[in-house]
Amino acid sequence: MAFSQVQTAYVGGAGPYSTTVVAFDPQEELIWTANTGGYISSYHGGELVKYSAYASVNTPLVGLAALPAGIFSVGNDMARLHSRQGLGQYRIRHESFENLVCLTASTNGSIAWVSGTQPSIASIDVATGVVTNVGTGTGDYVVLCNHGDRMICAGTNSGKVHLHDPNSLNTIHSMEPYGSTVNDIAIAGNTLVTCGWSHRSIERHLMVYDLRMLKSMAPYQLPLAPSAVCFVPAYANNVMALDQTGQFLICNLTSSMPSGDNLMHHEVDLEAPSEFYTASVSSTSHCLAFGDTNGVLHLWTDSEDATFNTFSEACVMADERPELPALSFDDLTEPLSSVPMPWVNSTPLSDMPKEMYNYTPRQNPSIDKNILSSMKLSDFVGYAPNPRNRLRNQIPYKTAKTSRDTRYAQILATQKSPMNRGENEFLKEIPKLYRPVKLRYSRIGLVDFDFKQYNHTSFSGLEINIPNAYCNAMLQMLYFLEPLKVAMQSHHCDKSTCLACELGFLFNMLDVSKAEPCQASNFLRILRSVPEAQVMGLLFKKDFGDGVQLSSLIQRFSRFLLQQLVHDTEPKLHEALHYPPLPNKPRSPTVSKLFTSVISTLTTCKECGYEETKQQSPLQWSMTYPRHRLDDLDPSSASRPAARSFTDVLCGSLLREQTTQPFCKTCKKHQPARQVKDLKQMPRVLCINCRADSPMETEFWQQQQEMVLESLQSGQAMHNPHGLLWKSWLPSSLRVTQQAGKLCIEDSSTMDGFHDHRQDLKSGIYYDLVTSVAHIDDSQSAGCLVAHVRVSSNYHRKKEGTDHTQWYVFNDFSVSPVSQDSTVDFGTAWKVPCMLFYARRDLNHHYDLSVRKHHDPSVLAAAMPRANPALMQVAPPVRLIQMDELPQKRTLVGLDAEFVVLNNGEEELHADGKTTTIKPSCMGLARITAVRGGSKMQGAPFIDDHIAATEPVVDYLTKYSGIKPGDLDPGVSTKHLVTLKQAYRKLKYLADCGVVFVGHGLKKDFRVINMLVPADQIRDTVELFHLPNQRYISLRFLAWFFLSTRIQSVVHDSMEDARTAVILYRRYLNLKRNFQLNDAIKRLYVVGREHEWTVPAS
Repeated sequence: MAFSQVQTAYVGGAGPYSTTVVAFDPQEELIWTANTGGYISSYHGGELVKYSAYASVNTPLVGLAALPAGIFSVGNDMARLHSRQGLGQYRIRHESFENLVCLTASTNGSIAWVSGTQPSIASIDVATGVVTNVGTGTGDYVVLCNHGDRMICAGTNSGKVHLHDPNSLNTIHSMEPYGSTVNDIAIAGNTLVTCGWSHRSIERHLMVYDLRMLKSMAPYQLPLAPSAVCFVPAYANNVMALDQTGQFLICNLTSSMPSGDNLMHHEVDLEAPSEFYTASVSSTSHCLAFGDTNGVLHLWTDSEDATFNTFSEACVMADERPELPALSFDDLTEPLSSVPMPWVNSTPLSDMPKEMYNYTPRQNPSIDKNILSSMKLSDFVGYAPNPRNRLRNQIPYKTAKTSRDTRYAQILATQKSPMNRGENEFLKEIPKLYRPVKLRYSRIGLVDFDFKQYNHTSFSGLEINIPNAYCNAMLQMLYFLEPLKVAMQSHHCDKSTCLACELGFLFNMLDVSKAEPCQASNFLRILRSVPEAQVMGLLFKKDFGDGVQLSSLIQRFSRFLLQQLVHDTEPKLHEALHYPPLPNKPRSPTVSKLFTSVISTLTTCKECGYEETKQQSPLQWSMTYPRHRLDDLDPSSASRPAARSFTDVLCGSLLREQTTQPFCKTCKKHQPARQVKDLKQMPRVLCINCRADSPMETEFWQQQQEMVLESLQSGQAMHNPHGLLWKSWLPSSLRVTQQAGKLCIEDSSTMDGFHDHRQDLKSGIYYDLVTSVAHIDDSQSAGCLVAHVRVSSNYHRKKEGTDHTQWYVFNDFSVSPVSQDSTVDFGTAWKVPCMLFYARRDLNHHYDLSVRKHHDPSVLAAAMPRANPALMQVAPPVRLIQMDELPQKRTLVGLDAEFVVLNNGEEELHADGKTTTIKPSCMGLARITAVRGGSKMQGAPFIDDHIAATEPVVDYLTKYSGIKPGDLDPGVSTKHLVTLKQAYRKLKYLADCGVVFVGHGLKKDFRVINMLVPADQIRDTVELFHLPNQRYISLRFLAWFFLSTRIQSVVHDSMEDARTAVILYRRYLNLKRNFQLNDAIKRLYVVGREHEWTVPAS
């Protein structure tokens, strides 16, 4: 049985309703579906051709059965019977129908049983539509299933299964398979199978019962958490189990575990994020059907010619509509009486009762984002300039198309890649690799999130699940400026809030990572402690809204970051900045020498002629654009400015002449003066702020790009003054010269062969575009920021062992290769330029690009200075590492870390009671403990530090961390406190030494610590004592089972946990050496299930 998905269909209705029931018709080749909008739809054959669709009730449909008499459906307060063509037969209302939830029918389809949260179960004669009997129920039934007309099996919301007599409806037996809720019941022969919930989550096993003996059998373990279960009729004891995420498997209950030949594991192809709660298997067992919460029906078959039933009756198809004779619309002599019109005295069929439809008013269109971004408030009144992008007193409305094909396209017009899920109309013209990406959290967090679908390269992206992650694009740009990367990695200082150190730590992770996404959490945490960042409006506690302009925000951040890096790395920077002699090759460049240019400003008073010269050293250049004057307009188009090259605009922005009114020392007052700027020294890296923040600047970029493309298409290609062809308005290379004392910037995109390392302003300095940041504007939200990066051969050589250069687009954790043409194309409305980085072609030839590692063992003894040393307790039993026992490569170190909650997570509660994690809790490191793992002094701690809190703590998690309020406060704490940076440097020193960390749950610990440690340096006991597709076992249970010791009796203690992990690892090595490991782990799981994974009381 090799199944594959062959067809999907969007279930009809007037809104985005979830599919509640999917059922194969046992008589005809039809599939029936019901949804939460009260609609029933049917589809014919494997092509899912729409057969019929109609509204049954005005409440969600909770049950549907295809019977010989017709289609029997149940809503919350009534039941209905329709013909297969949609004609209503009758509706039933009864005093016992308070809140119906479930339905089942007899084998011959003559009787239907319904129940729900009302304390009763009712039987209905399908032929007459009469309630024949009402029995007593428990009031919490959620699922019904018929056992060959011998008994009715009812699953409850409390985890029980009651067996009722089908005639008297009395309860004859009860079972309790689960602690919370029964999801689904399936019966075949005398075997009953259930799936359901424990008190916290869906159980990963099926409960099996023998209905002849009314006894339970051994539970059947599964590698997924089933939300629905069905028997496969053609194969004895074969069961299909469906997960909420769309994964399903078919397994045989006669085997003890689903493995090998008795397991077939599949996954439904999702075009949009969804959940699955209903499934059905055809009578031939060749077809499977699934319904999801997006209202989509998925059909799977094991062959192309598979049928639903072995012998199906012919479907009564709809009659073809006769074509009326054509009438000429322009023929004035044609009488209107020739148009056929019905003549009836009764109410038209289109006049439906009010309970059969919902009135939905037209929504007002959203306010233009340009108006919101420029709006100013005066008291409670807001005013903004008119963007003049629509006609006066007219608001366009988009007509809603209601055809099935259009609605299906709107829901499922995405690719199979998860980058395209959930797209809207505004994203259709944006390529997938530029669209905003989102993290989707499952019940177990990000453990099962597949980042590889977004990154098929060897380079790492940055995650976005932390506040202020808009900085990711800028951080990626700086990482691929190799001289700056080396300077940050070689920088070391003792300042606790040094952004340069944190940037070096982040760059180290990006170096070590093998295409795995990294986090900039520590960098952003230190950024939040810098007062200047708060003053400049760079920090947000939560996601920013639509009012924030990302293009302006990232430019402010880049200006702040470069200035802060200069402050952190060069505290005694002089005003005059000169380069060191180039042949000396300094080990690492300073930030100022990379980005600073020297500009001389000559101010001349127009009244007295007094001249004053000042020098400026900006780290960035900002572009200014020409105004639309009459002499700027292109004669061929009265609405577009004349063509101007990028180099002319850039040169005019830098050295423009302007008139100001400074204070004149001769006139002793403010006078009009003429200012002229002159470039004295060019930077090694030219950082340009595009300042395309308003629609006028964005339109200027688009128009210039359009004129270049039009000239290429017409054959009249545009050339610069030196005869070079313009292929894009933004040049990929620049040539800067100084002729007759005047700066000249030229486009050298097509000029090859200029690789002379001795470049100056006289002969020409060549700059290549290496990185850029673009704002992707989806016209519906704040959009996202992406970075175009030209990755040099040095990076490819380290990551891949190849020697080539390639452009990539870094969209947070999504990394994709792109062509050079796409990086310089800003001629679209959705792609707005923010920043451009041009680097000198000879940049890397002037520096030694080897990183100076700071390998000082004194960092292990670092501590935070205390204002009141008397607060410290008697020193804990910590013996610092001595010089004769410095850690070496492969030295065992037991490690444990404790954390506190800094910000609570965000969850969304759905109508069905399920919750979805939108943003996880923000955790902070609170304590680290490291113990010796060697045979000498094994278990003796040499690090036991508490990390001083710099942000408010929301929850100390005392039960699990042992941290109490006040332990992290330097003013009152009696613990050994260190800063986050000191703790990080200690762990980094151990990792650089090549030690092997032993602990429990180290993968999660290092993720929160924001440190990337190679896998061969980690021995995680949670993974060592684990069977595939089984639960992970706590450290406390492992210690009790293997070591016969009880730990964590009251609260967790990191020193105790670290020691226990080391002893467990020694035990693991002994078992493996004696070939007893597999048997010991199997026995561990057997004992764990017997004790329900809790340590028995002593």
